[in-house]
Amino acid sequence: MAAGARDRVELADLYIYPELEQQDDGEDNPIITSSQELSAELSSETASILLKGDQSSGKTALLKRLYSDSLDRGLYPVYIPGARLKSSSERELQRLIERCVEEQYTSESATKVLQARPEKRVLLLDNLDRYDFPDRYMSSVITYLDKQFLKIIASVDSAFDLKEALLTTDLGALRDFVQFRLLELGFRRRFELVTKWFELDHKRQRPEQEAELADKIISRVVGRGLVPSYPIYVLILLQSIELGRAGELENSALGHYYEYMILQALEPRVRQENVHEILNYCSQFAWFLYSRTKERVSDGELRSFHGAFEKKFDLEIKFEERKRMLLESNLFLELGDEGVSEFLCVRRRKTCPRCRSSLATNERRGGQVAAACYAAGRVKRSP
Repeated sequence: MAAGARDRVELADLYIYPELEQQDDGEDNPIITSSQELSAELSSETASILLKGDQSSGKTALLKRLYSDSLDRGLYPVYIPGARLKSSSERELQRLIERCVEEQYTSESATKVLQARPEKRVLLLDNLDRYDFPDRYMSSVITYLDKQFLKIIASVDSAFDLKEALLTTDLGALRDFVQFRLLELGFRRRFELVTKWFELDHKRQRPEQEAELADKIISRVVGRGLVPSYPIYVLILLQSIELGRAGELENSALGHYYEYMILQALEPRVRQENVHEILNYCSQFAWFLYSRTKERVSDGELRSFHGAFEKKFDLEIKFEERKRMLLESNLFLELGDEGVSEFLCVRRRKTCPRCRSSLATNERRGGQVAAACYAAGRVKRSP
């Protein structure tokens, strides 16, 4: 993502810790706390955490922020996407931990992480509800992981109901997790994010006034219920304001915000006359994944799709050039160690049967448009 005079903005440049609502059946008045308190308690022997949130609410961003905070506190964090939990055997779980550590640390540091005591390690388990093994093994999986780490901080979709799941599924190991729900940004935190955005460009002469004006526009959009007040939507609006396009998005439907993100990602790399074909390519690939109930494909499967696309639309497109362009624009994410290419945040009107997230359609172009959020690359740091 770019802002003002900066070509690339990192998560740490803009991050605002969202507020959390503790989910407790016994409380008439829910407890509201800052997620920064989770960061402060990373090294303490407090209970593991289950974070619930809507699609694009910032669950993954919070986990990656806690990843960075863990390193700052001398801990060894390990980030594992729930979709990679494909086996319940302890041997396969340990191999998964080892692979993720090797992906996220240098070789020398990876050895230290794997040899460290569990009290020095924190597991950040993203989208736990996307696991791919029989439900009856969930408790044994969580129990094993709990022995390998000081604590687990896991995220799930807001539709995940632990109380209901406990009635039909062996999720007893999750019973001791403290549950929190990610809240939308309130006025104060949203303005803090807007202010940070305008302060990134030190050449601005009146950042305070610009921030106040932008915040008024964003407040109108959020106030009309057009988009939720989650950071990603605030950032989309800020980019549109920077480009003088605030009016285009101020009255847009949710699907148009995702299309806008795609177009912004493609703009520096694709000529205008080729944009429609790229959108069609993404749309066809989105359906390719959905129809096969997959979230990721191998390089060979991607090549197979590419060939079928060329044949269907009578086109000749160089595969490597197309793949490189989509990777550079962050519409695809490639997990190189496994030879896997993954398309992020595919959205249609239906509900994805695997990730259980709602999906949106853009009909203005006469077809489905796959939408993508920003994706962070691998972390390669020394602890």
